[in-house]
Parts: sequence; C-alpha cells; structure tokens
Amino acid sequence: MIEHVYGELPTTPVIFAACDSKYFMEHALPFAVSSSKAGFDTHIHVNRPDDEVLSHCDVISANCENKVTFTFDEFSSNHLDSEEKRTFYACLRFFVLPIIL
Repeated sequence: MIEHVYGELPTTPVIFAACDSKYFMEHALPFAVSSSKAGFDTHIHVNRPDDEVLSHCDVISANCENKVTFTFDEFSSNHLDSEEKRTFYACLRFFVLPIIL
C-alpha cells in the first residue's frame, strides 16, 4: 500500500508515530517534546505532508534535545470511504514500521 517513503530514517531506537498533516500540526510538537524530555529519540511519519508540515519539522527538531526524524509518503486516501480512511490511519504506523526497522 505504501510504496514510496522519503525523508530521514532513524538510526537509533525511537518512539514512533504516524499521522496525516492535520493531526501532525495539532499534536506532533507536544508529542516529540514529551518523548525528548523522557529521554527518547522520536520518529514521525506523515501521510501526504503539505508545505506547512514540511516547514514545521524544523521547529519540532529545534525544540527537542533528542533526535527527531521524519518520513513521508504520498499515498492518496481520497478513494477510501470514511471507515476505510479511519482504518488506514489506524494502521499507517504498521505499514511504515518495516521500512524504518
């Protein structure tokens, strides 16, 4: 399903999350800061990032003491109905996990 992932893969064990652009803008900064304060590196994967997401990655990295890496994909969920989209985003981290491992 996820064919092309781009960005920076983590090289250390990480706390990992995957989301869409909207969820990223609302929750990524507090998630990464919390993970960093707990002493962990963080990796966030974003499906179909917009320009705001891409520029916000630098803000997140600048606010964390530990390393934060990001990957992205361009899979379009537009053809999915609302229940399928919910399932897709619930499973997204599992689609990407083999790539970052």
